[in-house]
Amino acid sequence: MKTYLLLVGLALIMLAGQSCNKFLDVKPKDIVIDKDFFKDFYDADYALRGAYAGLQPLIESMFVTGEMRADFVKPGPGVDTNLLELAEHRVTATNKYTNWKVYYDLINRANYLIKYIPRVPNDAINFTEDNARQYVGEALFLRAFAYFYLVRNFSHVPLVLTPTDSIQNIEYLPPSPENVILDTLEANLTAALTMVKDVILIRQPNLNLAESPDGRRTRGVTGNVNCLLADIYLWRHKYEPANAAIQKIYNLGKHNLYGSAAAANFFDIFYATDHVSEPIFHINFNYNFRETHPMMMLTSDDAAWGGKYMIAPADNIAGYWDNKLVQSGDTLRLVGDVRGFGAAWVGTRPYYNDFYSGNKVIWKYLGLGRILPSKLAIMPPIRQPYRSDAIWQGYRFAEVILMKAEALNRMGDKAGAITQVNRIRSRYGAIDVIPVTVNSTTEQIEDYIFKERARELAFEGKRWFDLLRLARRGRPEILKEAIKTRMGIVRYNALNMESKLADAANWYLPFNAEEVKLNPYLR
Repeated sequence: MKTYLLLVGLALIMLAGQSCNKFLDVKPKDIVIDKDFFKDFYDADYALRGAYAGLQPLIESMFVTGEMRADFVKPGPGVDTNLLELAEHRVTATNKYTNWKVYYDLINRANYLIKYIPRVPNDAINFTEDNARQYVGEALFLRAFAYFYLVRNFSHVPLVLTPTDSIQNIEYLPPSPENVILDTLEANLTAALTMVKDVILIRQPNLNLAESPDGRRTRGVTGNVNCLLADIYLWRHKYEPANAAIQKIYNLGKHNLYGSAAAANFFDIFYATDHVSEPIFHINFNYNFRETHPMMMLTSDDAAWGGKYMIAPADNIAGYWDNKLVQSGDTLRLVGDVRGFGAAWVGTRPYYNDFYSGNKVIWKYLGLGRILPSKLAIMPPIRQPYRSDAIWQGYRFAEVILMKAEALNRMGDKAGAITQVNRIRSRYGAIDVIPVTVNSTTEQIEDYIFKERARELAFEGKRWFDLLRLARRGRPEILKEAIKTRMGIVRYNALNMESKLADAANWYLPFNAEEVKLNPYLR
């Protein structure tokens, strides 16, 4: 397979005196690794940094494949053919988002660590046996993270568990069935939980150990591993194990809901790295180190800011939060869920605070704070041109709470599920009358939970996979209705979507054409 040729990129520390708690603030450099590379703690540390650097290239794929096929976004004026194919569910094998190179690159980096870290001599000060186990556990987490995205996008893919470092070692493998891959991931993550710790400890200049203030959010510690494991369990309809994994996160007591969406500090979740308690696992970028992601390019409507406006909020986006404006004297007041206008989406430039703007933009990756509706020429807090380094939230505690609600509901604990959802609602104040009770059906409560997920996690790369999870649970009509609502009935019928989406095979991406040419098992 072509992607197996990728050599592991090791992150070399380029900045003198760099703080240890900025583990991912590194500049990666690809180098060839041989069997003699892993000689000491420094080699192991560089290799682990390089593996984490492999997360950053995933962001575009995670966002696009997680949102473009669903109902919260639509093609923007700058859309290209690749995005349009995804939006209209007619993806071809030449589409750039069928290329799984970035995922297999991360997998190969992790495979190197899993194989070679145990060979590094132990060092009583810098690299104990526990340290080595931690590194291998983190590598298992990273590999599982990449494979779970591949499974949700392609269903079955080649399962590669050994590193490839030269053209002579290429092994073309047939795709493994989804259940085989997920069984492997569950076993790997269960093993990882015996290796990783609750916190990352770093050695200070005085040689004392202290908790890294950002380590538990950027590296594979106990909470992150349990979160990914719970997500996989929910995907597989294993509700009791999912609830047990989530409860372990609760028991750690290290995360809670942060602030209020009505307050300016809500946006700390997307740009503050050291003092926000809500993130479970996030991927950092640092503009000062030339680390940026494509979210500003994809979503901004301002070419001077680097925006191509390729992806925009869906036309009826305000309805998801029941957002409306009411006139109160000379003031426009927003009613409805405060997570909608001004937080998840806004109007268009120059001021973005015009609720009535026909066009809209996603705000989570452009803004630096909540904005209020106004006809006044007041510039909102916005990122500087090309400064596309908003934190990507892989998992945050609000999602964990909703995952627990989902598991409890399917386990028959309706009251417990509703209580969990109300924890999210209480952060924002009383939004509306809760539409479900313990007398509601399991499906009615599930619908409410997933609507809450949609409002809370809008534009965070979750929506399509949520719809797909419900479809796999025997409820494909929800997926169909969501796409019909976004497309409109005329376009939906013109593309024969009802028939197309009735076939579960069409819920997944086709294999990339170049990979098919190279690997005969993909044909």
